[in-house]
Amino acid sequence: MRLLRRVIALIVFVLCALAVGNAQAQVCTATSTGMSFGSYSPVTGTPSASATIAIKCSGLLAKLRVCVALGPGVGQTSYAPRYMTNGVSTLQYNLYSDSAGTSVVGSTAGPYGPASYDLPVNAGAVNTTVTVYGKILPSQSSVQAGSFGATFGSTAIVGYQTLPTTGTFLDCLALPVLSGSFSFPVTANVINDCTISASNIDFGSKGLLSSTLTAAGSLSVACTNAGAYAISLSAGNGVNATSATRYMTLAGGSDKIAYGLYPSASYSVPWGDGTSGSTTVSGTGNGATQTIPVYSRVLPQPTPPPGSYSDTVIATVMF
Repeated sequence: MRLLRRVIALIVFVLCALAVGNAQAQVCTATSTGMSFGSYSPVTGTPSASATIAIKCSGLLAKLRVCVALGPGVGQTSYAPRYMTNGVSTLQYNLYSDSAGTSVVGSTAGPYGPASYDLPVNAGAVNTTVTVYGKILPSQSSVQAGSFGATFGSTAIVGYQTLPTTGTFLDCLALPVLSGSFSFPVTANVINDCTISASNIDFGSKGLLSSTLTAAGSLSVACTNAGAYAISLSAGNGVNATSATRYMTLAGGSDKIAYGLYPSASYSVPWGDGTSGSTTVSGTGNGATQTIPVYSRVLPQPTPPPGSYSDTVIATVMF
């Protein structure tokens, strides 16, 4: 009987030791506040952004590989591109493991695999962040202003593998999902924006100003799709110039040639800032460059001394 009791006591001791080992099980969790592109202008560029994912692990061996898997997003099926939405409107973007935007972060279920991060372990634990990069894709001229977003919720997951000092990590696609999901919202605010440039107006070389001279230039305007805009022209640099009568001035002198700028070839209303009988030119952006003609006229007037005459007019687009 005494021997039997000793055997039972030994078995109980071994079971207790195994239970203590399970209490120190390896565990990793992930959290993130997501990614914000901030304000995005479809006519001036393709912005990038980054987001950090906080990784906390305990009960580790000497080496750790963390695999971050991001699906296409809630309600979405495409990995390349991914889509943020605003109602039925969409904005194309993608998520990458590198800042150059060459490696799409995917999942075990899609055409792109998870992102792999091999992290240093300190005293059996990891408490660090990994970075995911984002880019809004170019050539989206049809997108309109508004707040766009995407959520990942339960499709954002992390798998990991821990090893002793020796051994080879498995590929992320071979790792099981060992941790819960984490939230990963992606947002962007598409704004109304415009760019503007101009081509010069050149009357060429003339002798006497005894007959009417005409010439034309143009403005190139690109504004966010469906965004309203208005373009005004300054009176120019000529002394005492107004929108109705502008002046080209002799280089190095003070002699002048009167001229006018107009939005149409009828020369009926001067193009200015909308005051003193002048008008502005209004339009609606389509995301692409729109060309707007500028008509100019020199009426017959006393001919000033020969030389080069010029003026600088500022075009301003309001949106």
